[in-house]
Amino acid sequence: MRKLVFLAISAALVLSGCVKEGNINGIGEYGSVSIGLSSEGEFAEVKSGGEVNVADFYLKILQGASVVKSYSKYSDVPNAIELSPGSYKVEAGTSADADAEWDQPIYYGSQEFSVSAGEALSLDLTCTLSNMKVTVTCSEAFNNEISEDFEIAITNGKGTLIFDKTKIDAGTSGYFSVGTLTIDLTATRKSTGEEILEHRVIEGGAAKDHFILNFDAQETGSISFGDSGITIDYSLNDREEEIIVPGEDETPVEEPDPGEPEDEYLPTITGDGIEKPVILSKSGIKPEKVDIDIETLNSKTIENILVSISGPDGFVAAVNMMGLGGEFSIVDFEGTAGEARKETLVGLGLIEDPSVSKIKGTSNYTFSIGSFMGPLADITFAEDVVNFKIKVIDSDNKEASATCTINIVE
Repeated sequence: MRKLVFLAISAALVLSGCVKEGNINGIGEYGSVSIGLSSEGEFAEVKSGGEVNVADFYLKILQGASVVKSYSKYSDVPNAIELSPGSYKVEAGTSADADAEWDQPIYYGSQEFSVSAGEALSLDLTCTLSNMKVTVTCSEAFNNEISEDFEIAITNGKGTLIFDKTKIDAGTSGYFSVGTLTIDLTATRKSTGEEILEHRVIEGGAAKDHFILNFDAQETGSISFGDSGITIDYSLNDREEEIIVPGEDETPVEEPDPGEPEDEYLPTITGDGIEKPVILSKSGIKPEKVDIDIETLNSKTIENILVSISGPDGFVAAVNMMGLGGEFSIVDFEGTAGEARKETLVGLGLIEDPSVSKIKGTSNYTFSIGSFMGPLADITFAEDVVNFKIKVIDSDNKEASATCTINIVE
């Protein structure tokens, strides 16, 4: 980690220098503070989209929730800032604050301090990286196997960036506010035109993490499917994820468990938003149909369907108020809370009255959430991402899960 220090200011002011003209009996009614600013930390070994210059950082001083001094650039900050006696907080950093953006490292720092009458205070504030970086690389095997029109959609649940061949070849990196990353590859195989869909979720992201996503492809005819875990070099905060596209006409080779049948006939979950996100326009026509199709196999039936909804904080708070927070069932409605949840789901048009249209015991069901698109557009913002995670449990207690993703646009 390299420390860059710019425009460090150290001022020692005599008491007479803090006295304002007109003060009674020449006693200083004000104090002053001089602030030295530096940036610390960079994403190791990969350029972070240009030199970081603290001269361009904003700086503001707050007293409680009120901003008493504000400067759009640190280069405009005077050597000494005059303040009334009291307690304050200084904040500084880069002005950019998008949840997902290209070449946007975000620095931030804060410190609390107090000023006394006649005092000349000197502070040094360090701003550190507060977001995550994502770099994508593609192996020679990947480029040989996969058509050039592939797209890799990466989201942190608040914003989405699309990596294509042009972005990757240029070494362009994406920057995301801290959170869980979801990665979806959409591509076609050159030799057959087969559509390829790969999905990964990386949890536990933290400030300064640099995720290096290495995309590789098995050659046609290979029988192994590689999926290494995440390896972390904590000294650099680099986190690598290998994402390997399996070869054509191959299946993972595993030793069957003698106690389990080779084919468990897990439930299937398909439909809108599962393999490709649904695009919801706030200002356009809302999709009337967003259907998630559920089917059990081998003469088994649906025992339960559990749903969990995630998205931006404000949306999640609204969902919680409706009694749809956490993981909830759309099949079982026992107790007072269950009855209230049933009324909410029926009222929103997400399910029909279970006394009229039962789900449990059937072999297929369509969970229709199209009626929720209008309210969803009203309580979210452009670039928000909302996920409906669906877990199906069949009568043999086997389960399968899938996620329906809704991308909100203006």
